[in-house]
Amino acid sequence: MPYLKLNEASGSYKSQYGKISSSWKFIDNDFIYNISVPPNTSAKVILPLFNKQANLMVNGDKVKFQTEKNSLILDDLESGLYELVYKNAR
Repeated sequence: MPYLKLNEASGSYKSQYGKISSSWKFIDNDFIYNISVPPNTSAKVILPLFNKQANLMVNGDKVKFQTEKNSLILDDLESGLYELVYKNAR
């Protein structure tokens, strides 16, 4: 898995609706993921399920999520800026 060797990554894409950008990094044992969703769109975010006791916050609030196999899924994030903090991911 890339997250075992990389400590951070980022990228962006200019879509017909606007710029989509994302970046992630590890700070100590926490996984921090930032995403920008363009206006009039929504996003489905799929992250690795780092551990079975996942503790995820979005913009400082605890959220409900789905798990499927080895993935954590957040569906229908509306347009905006988000910071996802996955506690004790390492």
